[in-house]
Amino acid sequence: TALRRDDRGRLHCATGPAIDYDRAWGIWAWHGVRVPEDIIEAPHLITGQRALAEPNAELRRVMLEIMGTERFFREVQPQVLHHDLDGPGHPRRLLKIALPNDPEGSMVGVEVVDPSTGRQYILRVRPDVKTCAEAVASTFPGLPAGARYKPDVEA
Repeated sequence: TALRRDDRGRLHCATGPAIDYDRAWGIWAWHGVRVPEDIIEAPHLITGQRALAEPNAELRRVMLEIMGTERFFREVQPQVLHHDLDGPGHPRRLLKIALPNDPEGSMVGVEVVDPSTGRQYILRVRPDVKTCAEAVASTFPGLPAGARYKPDVEA
């Protein structure tokens, strides 16, 4: 009764089965990756611990994408690698989570505050960064790796 795809033609549906046979049988998929039904039907039940324990890297990536970086980092209690203050004086933290079943071995993010809203965000960054400033700099595509991040004004 339904065949759903993303803009690249891959099986995908964020709210139900990507292939649905009148709810008698279906295939659940996220951007071409076949997933268990509950990943799509009950995404609020995905936990950071479940994602960490998932041996399939593609399925783990899908769970992290659906959960969101911020929720994942909050749930798994990451290691703090570095902390400092940004230009306006907001705290920043460089966070690391070991991913034992992942080729990269870890996931690193920098926790920042949006000065205009006061909302905290966690931005995923390269695993080789050492400081919060280096992590923030790495999120700017025009800045070469290893370049010094020292804006005149940060607002």
